[in-house]
Amino acid sequence: MSTLRDRILAKRKRLRCVDCGDAGMIVVDQTEGSQICVNCGRVAENVLISEQQEWRSFSAESSSGKNNDRNRVGEANDVWMETTSGTTFIGASRKMQNTHNMVINDNDNKRHLKSAFVILRQVDDTMNLSDLVIERSKEMLKELDNAGHLKGRCNMLNVLSIVYMASREVGVCRSLDELTIYEAKISQRDLSRAIGRMKKLLPQRGNATVEDSAQIIPSEQSSNATKDITPYDIASRRYHIFHYTSSMEKQCQ
Repeated sequence: MSTLRDRILAKRKRLRCVDCGDAGMIVVDQTEGSQICVNCGRVAENVLISEQQEWRSFSAESSSGKNNDRNRVGEANDVWMETTSGTTFIGASRKMQNTHNMVINDNDNKRHLKSAFVILRQVDDTMNLSDLVIERSKEMLKELDNAGHLKGRCNMLNVLSIVYMASREVGVCRSLDELTIYEAKISQRDLSRAIGRMKKLLPQRGNATVEDSAQIIPSEQSSNATKDITPYDIASRRYHIFHYTSSMEKQCQ
């Protein structure tokens, strides 16, 4: 069953200019709220209700300037941040927006976590990280912030080490050479040392390869594979498992 609004819209689609007939073309002027024939300029209907989005995104207009979709709220909330309120910056000045962000960050106890997320977003834009790696990296940064270890460590070197550990957890192999390409000032030795320091702060994270090797032996013992097998065969299998995990670690480095 069609509603009154549907019937009105259908009627508007069949509008013809009374002067031009089928030769005319009626368009809608959203600024004036009227329908005008582009052939003769006759106003077919006025005082129309605009169907466009009625709120403007001032922050998007100040950054890029044109062709931005209007929306009612600010940027999407981050689930890893405690704040849940959206923000819309009113003003055309980009400097005013940056100053506003600095004032808020100075009074915010999560400014270190926000700074780390900004660096992580820059790495993601360049290296095209997967969503799983990004979420795992944010989880590690959140743990560091809750433990009070993130202060003074919001730099590119430590964020790259977190990305390396997160990639290992989700099974994505990224070498040190691949990560150091992003920042020319960071060497593989510096990144390796930073990864070691982060592993001391987060001893339970970034050990997916070790966990996989530890799960192979119990699964083998639970099956019938160890039945009627000499201790030499079991030792040789464990040696092959150790050799396989060591080679995987070298490939990731």
